[in-house]
Amino acid sequence: MRWLARVLAALSALLALIPGAHAERFDYRLEPREIAPGAYVIVGLTEDFSFTNGGNIANAGFLVGTEGVIVIDTGSSKRYGEQMLAAIRRVTPLPVVLTLNTHHHPDHFLGNQAFPPATLAALPETIAAIRSEGEAFNANMYRLNGDWMLDTEVVVPARAVEPGRQRIGGRDVELLALGGHTVADLALVDHDTGTVFAADLVFNGRAPTTPHADIARWLAALDALERLPAQRWVPGHGEVVTDTAPLRQTRDYLAWLQRTIRQSAEDGLDMSEVFATPIPARFAALALVENEFRRSVAHLFPAAEQAVLEGPARADEAADETAGRQAGADAGIRVRHFADVGFSDVRDALAEAIAAEGITPPVVSHFGHMLDRTAPDLGHARGLYAEAEILTFCNAAVAARLAAEAREHIALCPLSIGVYAEPRAPREVRVAYRPPGIDTPGATAARELMARIVRRAAALLGRE
Repeated sequence: MRWLARVLAALSALLALIPGAHAERFDYRLEPREIAPGAYVIVGLTEDFSFTNGGNIANAGFLVGTEGVIVIDTGSSKRYGEQMLAAIRRVTPLPVVLTLNTHHHPDHFLGNQAFPPATLAALPETIAAIRSEGEAFNANMYRLNGDWMLDTEVVVPARAVEPGRQRIGGRDVELLALGGHTVADLALVDHDTGTVFAADLVFNGRAPTTPHADIARWLAALDALERLPAQRWVPGHGEVVTDTAPLRQTRDYLAWLQRTIRQSAEDGLDMSEVFATPIPARFAALALVENEFRRSVAHLFPAAEQAVLEGPARADEAADETAGRQAGADAGIRVRHFADVGFSDVRDALAEAIAAEGITPPVVSHFGHMLDRTAPDLGHARGLYAEAEILTFCNAAVAARLAAEAREHIALCPLSIGVYAEPRAPREVRVAYRPPGIDTPGATAARELMARIVRRAAALLGRE
């Protein structure tokens, strides 16, 4: 995807030489509005991405403290980021000390180039998602917004923030780690003014977007936000308000969307029939509601159909899954997530990455098929995976180092990397591996080898 973005950037540069294609065409006309002492918002348009608006469809903001500036989201392009920084400079000469990306959607982080790299920060899951999906987002934004995207490149925040209340730049702020709109959604509370920057957990007067949504988690996040003692709310899209009406509006729409999709799946409708569902009158005034409803059906309906086919999951099974994932993390299992990609593409990329290390082609174990085949005889559940395979391989240099350290380290070879997708999300593919859990030079070499293979596979998929 990176090469495509560069080609499009070069084409944009050539177009700029055509008479009449002047730089002034690409002025976002960003006007910061002070909504409370030292708290500023730049309100975006409630529109879809277009060649006209250049992706200026989301809200961004900043807080001016006694020692520095906190930036909340950087916009949709390098141009936006540069013009936002210029707008900040019209307000204050104080340095930017923290630049937050609230989540990994492109209209919130593609302006990162304009800000000091050391200040760029986000939640760890957001950093991973930008690293994984950022190039694809950027290429798509070139297609949607044209020349506004000139020279825009993905800059991944290097700094992971932790939730909690702290003093930054001379302001009393609190970072909240939530989720549901995406895998991780950062909200910021400015306790000096009672202002909550809720990002895309809250939409005002616009239908919510759902390409990475977990609606149940999103509803829980809205409940948490509504309990805050706030005086004003800055949504991710739409006007700033001093009450919780947009939270209730967002919750109402999401709850209706969730019920509609679930009921449609239970009634056996196909997707074209769900598209024709009437939108309730109370949502008719929401900007882009018909477009977003159709997109949401495309995003969410396949998983709802699969859930109906599999039958209702028991609450204790869901709890077991959550506990199991935490136990896996505690045991040193590393997981890399690839969104909107085919299982075989990820498996083949891993095999190619292993071969690139000069290693004999891996032995492939069809783990998911084995579980399904043995389920009738052994009594365990079928359909735990849509697909699951284990790639097993041995690197002679790493094996020799491990064996030289201790002969019993033969038990640590060969190494294996699993790749799997779950039935409810067959194009959400994960790679999982556990490096040797000992602290020796050989184990370090094995850990670096496995991480390098996964990174190389990600690069082959255009996600690195």
